[in-house]
Amino acid sequence: MDPTAPASQAFGAALAAWRTAIGPEWVSDAAEALEGASRATFATTARVRAVLQPGDQDQVAACLGIAHRLGVPVYPVSAGRNWGYGSRVPPRDGSALLSLARLDRVVNVHEELACVTVEPGVTFARLAEFLRARGSRLLPPLTGASPGASVVGNALERGLGKGPYADLAARVCACEAVLPNGQVVRTGFAGLPGAPAAPPRADGPGPSLQGLFAQGSLGVVTRMTLWLDPAPAWRQRVVFLLRGEPELAAGIDALRGLLQRRPSGVQVELMNDYRFLAQTRQFPYGEVDAAAPLPRPWVQSALPWAGGAQWVGCATLWGESKDELALGRRALEERLAPAAGGLNCEEPTPGWEAPESHDGIRSAYWRKRAPMPADPDPDRDGCGVVWLTPVLPMLGAAAAGALAAVEHEMQAHGFEPTLALRPGPRGLQAVVALLYDRQDPGADARAARCHAALRGLLDGRGLYPYRLGLMDLDTPPARDPGSAALLAALKAWADPQGVLAPGRDLLD
Repeated sequence: MDPTAPASQAFGAALAAWRTAIGPEWVSDAAEALEGASRATFATTARVRAVLQPGDQDQVAACLGIAHRLGVPVYPVSAGRNWGYGSRVPPRDGSALLSLARLDRVVNVHEELACVTVEPGVTFARLAEFLRARGSRLLPPLTGASPGASVVGNALERGLGKGPYADLAARVCACEAVLPNGQVVRTGFAGLPGAPAAPPRADGPGPSLQGLFAQGSLGVVTRMTLWLDPAPAWRQRVVFLLRGEPELAAGIDALRGLLQRRPSGVQVELMNDYRFLAQTRQFPYGEVDAAAPLPRPWVQSALPWAGGAQWVGCATLWGESKDELALGRRALEERLAPAAGGLNCEEPTPGWEAPESHDGIRSAYWRKRAPMPADPDPDRDGCGVVWLTPVLPMLGAAAAGALAAVEHEMQAHGFEPTLALRPGPRGLQAVVALLYDRQDPGADARAARCHAALRGLLDGRGLYPYRLGLMDLDTPPARDPGSAALLAALKAWADPQGVLAPGRDLLD
């Protein structure tokens, strides 16, 4: 069929072809399936026309080939739990959702060289269970998001991890992807004949192609190899407090020096008092005016142990001995003493005892009237969640000033300023959370206005997000013209019909 045929005719032909290619039971255009696939944690307008569930790479290629031939758009997702950024919803109307959840094999684990190869349907929980069941010495990747989130999806979106896996994207050493034109691409050493299953480097000879598949629409990743770490013998959690903006600035500067000298063996997270509260309880309906942001004095009264501090720092240390942990604690204390005073140190625990975290999901229910269920699903439960993730310089005064402006803007729009920070040697990844109940009249529109105001505030200071959510795609940061031209040329070659995730590539 000619790709220029009427859209409804082309889509009907694609639907029939997909059912033949992967089986009718794995292709759905039922109203319930489409409604669920078109729902996120904020208001969306794009509607999915079908849900496709291929079972292997050949079926993924078949689905893409049909889409390419008929000019029908498809939007790939891994586990579909990209909550706060758009969940499974495509940027534009009329796509078929290409769900990769059935590609759920742990393909290979190399114990000696400490790496694992997984398909996009493998979740953090499944990989952890797999490694435990085989008695692996390797530490499973950790995330602050749902344990049901995809490992591949998290890495491709450059999501934040926990512990040694703070930057999971940096652990990717090989990818296998299917392009819309039918070409299969294997990156780095994985693309060389006879190369080992555990790539010794992420890049082979010549230009590196790996980053082309992150946060874009050039191909569908069907397999990924990541470097893991052997589980440390010991880990220890250390808590410290920063009272206000001057102490936050001093703490950021102190941590910069520490993390530049000790980039491994320690990870630090900072949460303001609002974010800490949102991860430990729900909004106190009936005690305060629910139409206004929770007053800071109430927040501080609910955290008496913090003594009025506005920021809570949590450092995780790990090492092969308790003496090594003690060295890390001493370095942390020496750096932070002028800003934070003392440290509250928990007892060391065995390093392989890495509990799953539900922090991100718990905070999604902050403004809900009902408690978080045993099987949380923020999309289904009407949680309002919008994440905004600017990168700030690791410079205390500049970062603290920007965060104070963000807090003020959020409160002006009626939201609790729930903020978290992930310090690095040179940059500070901030996670700004708009948390609300979607059932409250007008709340979605208010969240959209606040998000737009925050983007304007931060973009105006040159503080751009490191990942874009669905709300950001209509106003992406302006790209360098040369880079834009190169990416457009690659897209035109790989996807001449423009059928893979239109609107996701920021080029059209």
